[in-house]
Amino acid sequence: MGIKQFTIACLLSLLSVSCHQIGQVATAGNKISEPEVAGECCQRNVATLKIPMPPEVAEEHQQDIALMWDGALLQHLPSVSKDEMRDCPLVVELAEPIERLSWTLDYVFEGTLSLDQVDSYDPGECEENEAGMVVCAPDLAVGQWTLQMRLVNANIPGDVVRQGEMTWYGTIDKVILPELIELAGQFMPLDEVLYDYERLPRDSQITAEKDQVACGETIAVDLSGVIDHLGRSGQSWQRLVVEVERGKISHSAGAPWPDNPEKRLALLVQDAQIPLQYTASESCECPQDSDTIRVYNSCEFGIEETGVPLSSTFKFEEIAQTELDILCCTKGYIDYDEQVRLVGPELAISGQFTGIIPFTVLANNGFSQVHGVGDIQGALSGSIADCYLETSFGMGPTRSVQIDGDRRTDSDQKVYLDLHWLESSTGNPSEVKLVCPDGAYYMQVPHLPSEHAGDMTFLCEEGQTVEAIVPGGVHFRFTLHLDNP
Repeated sequence: MGIKQFTIACLLSLLSVSCHQIGQVATAGNKISEPEVAGECCQRNVATLKIPMPPEVAEEHQQDIALMWDGALLQHLPSVSKDEMRDCPLVVELAEPIERLSWTLDYVFEGTLSLDQVDSYDPGECEENEAGMVVCAPDLAVGQWTLQMRLVNANIPGDVVRQGEMTWYGTIDKVILPELIELAGQFMPLDEVLYDYERLPRDSQITAEKDQVACGETIAVDLSGVIDHLGRSGQSWQRLVVEVERGKISHSAGAPWPDNPEKRLALLVQDAQIPLQYTASESCECPQDSDTIRVYNSCEFGIEETGVPLSSTFKFEEIAQTELDILCCTKGYIDYDEQVRLVGPELAISGQFTGIIPFTVLANNGFSQVHGVGDIQGALSGSIADCYLETSFGMGPTRSVQIDGDRRTDSDQKVYLDLHWLESSTGNPSEVKLVCPDGAYYMQVPHLPSEHAGDMTFLCEEGQTVEAIVPGGVHFRFTLHLDNP
């Protein structure tokens, strides 16, 4: 029997399955897409690299050891259809032997065949060719052979999952098939071997810098405790997908999802120690709003240089989540206007002081806070006896204002802002120029008594006004303006 016929016969006796069944098991496609149904498993594509012959083996005696190895593997893999092999944690697809690595592969069997010693040579078989001439094949080396097999990670160069070897005595065409099957058994069950090696993250902890976040505010979010089903740290090259519902998420080493870059990104487990940056949405629904940060594992793995681009990482199973209370923001400002009219014997002073006091209202589920700061400036004019005041707007007294308070809703569902107004004089100096017949003088202008300094209440609607009049000629007006009423 010729070498080719011998190999085919060996394979058929080894596989003991029909060609139709082999075709169903020994096929591999592209990387798995994002699961569309719950319970779908990750797929791992595995193939065997062609195993080179030792230099002592003549071309006529070359054997397809890789194909024989696949046959041995199939003795341990289910000879059923692909749809019936959906048995998590992983689905292993075995491809035909390959000449070189392909990006579609996750793992590769690499083999090294060596002739350790040569004791003798068997004469090669002789056959009569079509011309009637007898042609003999080169002699076959008889000795000890060693086959070493390694299962390696195709995405992490040099990373060996498992390895084993077998030896036999004889010629290259006398591979001991039972021992080859036994060697293949050292890599079984293949799905569990790979799952144990990969340490797919199954749990994680999310810790936000704070539980209540103001709209538009950015905080740090830490990921920790990324562990597999046995509590071991996930492999550094495993991938995580982080997703938020309403806000924005970013990471210095992460890759944003192209279709929604502000709300979803992928990163390697080795980079999970770098905090994420979460920014709450500028808009929210009062009086109660929240956002959820979710972390997923992924079927894709490996560094970007050798695997699927990090930005193309699909999410698989949710392994952690945390919910943040979003403090709803109502932003606005108070338009301050103060008119001064002081009239008396030898006294006629008028003036105007104005200012814009911006503020922000934060609220969520019973919590509320109003805060704002601003300045009031103005000018005085008029006369005192035979002297007159000489100032220009902004050069007179400056007052600093701070607003604090609460947001509340009454029984009629009307929203009010209860504010406390606090003023203090600032500026250096707070003086006006007094020009008299005998010369010019600078006069310190005292802080006018403010009956309005204290508490005030606004109906939380655009244009609401609060007014106050101080006997003696001072009129205050506070007008509420809302950016997002």
